[in-house]
Amino acid sequence: MNIKIINAFCFLLPFVVSVFNLQNLVRIYYPVEAIVQSIAYGSLLLLILGMVINIHKSTGFSNTAKLWIVFFIFYYSFGTLASAVHDNPANILASIVPVIYMLGFYVYLSDPQNRKLFRERY
Repeated sequence: MNIKIINAFCFLLPFVVSVFNLQNLVRIYYPVEAIVQSIAYGSLLLLILGMVINIHKSTGFSNTAKLWIVFFIFYYSFGTLASAVHDNPANILASIVPVIYMLGFYVYLSDPQNRKLFRERY
């Protein structure tokens, strides 16, 4: 398979799933929780696979991305500390999903060839 097709599949399928909120649509018509969870974990795995494949194309993080990464590190550090102090269970896997999406699409959009899809056509 062509690497461009794999690249598009790894990033654009989770994008379409999240934009059209397909998890809730599936939950309405098929109330089986395992199907909905497999869609969510499948999207995350595709993003992580796409990041692993495309990380070598990335030219490094911009200043804004570096600030977001530092923000997320502090945010999760304080959140985990507060959860430990107040005896609340911390669901780190569920709360790290936005970080995976942010890093994944940053790696995808750091390649100028991939940005052509999202540019205005008129």
